[in-house]
Amino acid sequence: MIDPMVRKAAEEFLDQLAPTRRAIAAAPPGPFRRSVLAVRLADALKVLAAEDIDRVRRVKHKVWKDVGEAFDVTTQTAHTRFRLTGSEPDA
Repeated sequence: MIDPMVRKAAEEFLDQLAPTRRAIAAAPPGPFRRSVLAVRLADALKVLAAEDIDRVRRVKHKVWKDVGEAFDVTTQTAHTRFRLTGSEPDA
């Protein structure tokens, strides 16, 4: 379940971003443009989250158990969800 405040912020961000030149370059014009942009942003945010978690784990010497506790999931779920794969930089 998405927090209503986070959802509202995401909707407002998409509405502000959609008409910009960068958005036009990232998502083709058409009826699904906002949807395409939302999916591309979601993909980018997942990678950024994984990179940030990796950085915190290295710098702060945290383990996957710590990550799981932060997200209220099991250690294995945290590792599966947030580990860097070969497709991201510095993986």
